[in-house]
Amino acid sequence: ERDQRGAFSPDGQTVAFVSQRDGDVAIWLVDGDGANPRKLVKGREPSFSPDGRQVVFTSSAFHANDEIYLIDLDGSNMIRLTENMHKFDWFASWSPEGDRLAYNSEVFGGQELMIMRTDGEAKIRVTIAEKTYEQEPVWSPDGKGLAYAGRMGDDDYDIYIIGTSGFDLDGLDSPPLIPTDLTDNDDRDDMTPSWRSY
Repeated sequence: ERDQRGAFSPDGQTVAFVSQRDGDVAIWLVDGDGANPRKLVKGREPSFSPDGRQVVFTSSAFHANDEIYLIDLDGSNMIRLTENMHKFDWFASWSPEGDRLAYNSEVFGGQELMIMRTDGEAKIRVTIAEKTYEQEPVWSPDGKGLAYAGRMGDDDYDIYIIGTSGFDLDGLDSPPLIPTDLTDNDDRDDMTPSWRSY
């Protein structure tokens, strides 16, 4: 079955990935040399905490809705961070300091970027734009910006960057900060951004 969305642990010793090798859509861990594969939890879109002790992930296996969870690497201490019945939450990503998570959510009706603390509290809306789509956010190494896959109107998905203060295209005549389109491709989708360290 398909193996995808590999993510290195901060120390480079472990890779988390999504697999259906036993029938479940689940997050597996494997040593950096391919040895010792082990199933962690039913879910997808894994992201390691900066200290390497936890993985944040998306799953619909526990509450019949896509929600965001944290779990320790030994499979213990699973915590549900979002509770939005009939509204999906996906693609959580750790801030470099490990104190916040960026993710995308349908809680306000669109597909927008959100930030919350790692305990699930203090959720704030980063993007406010009814006719845009934002997903797969990743933090800049300095923690001041996000790169994401986004779509403005009927355009294809491109890679954008925005400050963590976000933007409001619906409520302001002249937004103080709008996202910067890095790829601007008209004939194909660009997805899954990743920052390199400075």
